[in-house]
Amino acid sequence: MKKAKMLLSAGTLILFFQASFAQEAGFEEMFLKEELVEAATKKAEKIFEVPAFVSIVKKEDILKYGYLDLKGAISSQAGIETVESFFGYSEVIIRGVYPTHYNNKSLFLVDQYPIYEPVNGSFHLEFIPLGSIDKIEIIRGPGSSIYGTNAFSGIINVIPRNGKDINGFEIDFLAGVHDLENHLERVLVSYGKEIKNFDLLLSGEIYNDPGYNFKAVDETGKSKEVDYYNHYGNFIMRISGDNYKVTFGYFNQKKNKFGIVPIWATNGKSNYEGFYGEGVINGKIGEKISLTFRAGYNNIQRISHLDALSGYTYPSFPTTPTAPLIEMTSGGDVVRAELTGDFTITDSLSLLSGAVVERQHTDPYLFIDRDKLELHSKYAFLTSRYKENYGVYLEGSYKSKWLNLYAGGRYDYDTRRDTGRITPRAGFVVKPIKDLYVKGIYSEAFRYPNFFEYDVLTTNVLIGNKDLKEEFIRSIDLGIEGTLFEKISYSLVGFFEDVQDMITREPSPRVDQYPLEFWYVNKGGMEVWGGELSLSAIPVKRIEIFANGTLRDGETEEGGEIPYFSKQLFNIGLTAHLPLNIDVSPSWSFIGRREKVDTSQPDNTTRSYNIFNTTISYKWKDLTLRAIVMNLSGENVKYPDHIRGKVFIPAESNPSFYGEVSYRF
Repeated sequence: MKKAKMLLSAGTLILFFQASFAQEAGFEEMFLKEELVEAATKKAEKIFEVPAFVSIVKKEDILKYGYLDLKGAISSQAGIETVESFFGYSEVIIRGVYPTHYNNKSLFLVDQYPIYEPVNGSFHLEFIPLGSIDKIEIIRGPGSSIYGTNAFSGIINVIPRNGKDINGFEIDFLAGVHDLENHLERVLVSYGKEIKNFDLLLSGEIYNDPGYNFKAVDETGKSKEVDYYNHYGNFIMRISGDNYKVTFGYFNQKKNKFGIVPIWATNGKSNYEGFYGEGVINGKIGEKISLTFRAGYNNIQRISHLDALSGYTYPSFPTTPTAPLIEMTSGGDVVRAELTGDFTITDSLSLLSGAVVERQHTDPYLFIDRDKLELHSKYAFLTSRYKENYGVYLEGSYKSKWLNLYAGGRYDYDTRRDTGRITPRAGFVVKPIKDLYVKGIYSEAFRYPNFFEYDVLTTNVLIGNKDLKEEFIRSIDLGIEGTLFEKISYSLVGFFEDVQDMITREPSPRVDQYPLEFWYVNKGGMEVWGGELSLSAIPVKRIEIFANGTLRDGETEEGGEIPYFSKQLFNIGLTAHLPLNIDVSPSWSFIGRREKVDTSQPDNTTRSYNIFNTTISYKWKDLTLRAIVMNLSGENVKYPDHIRGKVFIPAESNPSFYGEVSYRF
């Protein structure tokens, strides 16, 4: 049955359009034909010739379509959704592989350096200033063969701008109202300069969304108005030269969403703070050996407020309990070093190899009684946790005029589990005629259980499982990419993914003693198949079009419907370059319905949504003015809560209006 689905999905390439365009640029410069990508093979190669299907979002796209944040830019691409999670993360869903509890099913890179919380593997899209981004590379499908754990459903690589491209200061201020009544402000400041023998980039962002109140109902049937807000600031500094880069970044975020207890216990308020630093040195030995050494460190701390910890035992409390104000504290750091070698054997043969060592540490995961300033009787774990990951990878490539072949894999060893894992990748790129590329890729990936899944010990609430296995995914992709008529760039892919041993929660073996207790187990699995097609085109002068769409289906390992699985996703955008330096960029997004929020509830589906946005910009010398309208039709958009399955998380309702001013000097 699986083989039949593989052949069906690989042979039936289904509708999808994607694009990005520029006003007067030549086709090869503007479109993806000559675009170089780094995340697919850890070195710069042409996008159509790498063993991966890669989407690109450029800084011009972010400006053109008025994306407020990184989440909006990423969700404009084929097969990708972003949602607000039950725990307050902005989660990324690639090809329907849902992050079960945390945002850890894809790998987030800043210039190929991974950044995540070691305690649970989650990453924050708010980590990097929007104004510092040159482009975003998104790989759909597994990537563990060169990146190891967490490169599960995909990879997001954010590449910062070069300071010389700014050559001075940029200031951007955006303000407006969302839902017709709640204000939002964003400030972006960047400075860049090429100074003698090095390039300097400084960039920061302040994002202030005081939010709105929404009404929700919890498992007990109680409802409450819950305040949503999202405030964050971030900063990046990068110094680079001919053979080195040094990068430092910082972010601080205060956010309130649903928390981990019922809605009548006001909670979910989280403060995050993190920083990272990385150094990269490039060198050559002769003409045929290139070496890259990179080393880095990142640290992320979190404080969450639980205003009624005894709310954990909510079935026992028909009314709001009197309980102390609780702070939940966690944090940790990662130290990482990697050496990569690129060996040119002949004009056609090359070898990429590397070794990685990573040390993860997490602090005690504590609950603090803020009234008494002492430890609460409940906790996640009381002592620090440590582990090391070691990885080696090797991939060979053969390139000729009409054929590229890739094959390799990676071995990872985890000291916590005292086991190793091999993840292979093999692919081909056939170039039968000019500007046509036929690709086939087989790849595997895994995700090691994190510290929380192993070690949490909150009695009568949630406990870890030291026998957990790593999650596993295998994927087959078959498709074509290329250009047509010097006006159209396209990518068409059919895919099949088999996901096994997903980590989820179920009643613990101690349920007779602790009736409310859950624990982590390897239980979930699913198969997903479908097609993605993307186009970008300049049909006539001064008109640019982008569009992408995904049609997919799937089933759980038991043969049932996949919960919260949207089977159709579409994005279309158009930019018209009008006289007097005026650009108009309308766009449309469609998100298909999501089934099975909770089968015991009468309303167990989030319906499909149509979102219409428009950006109008005017440029005069170094000054740019923009007017942005989002959700023009006033759709009442909601996300399913995929943990408890009882509530919906509001996303948008009513139109939103913003004004933006940018100035360079």
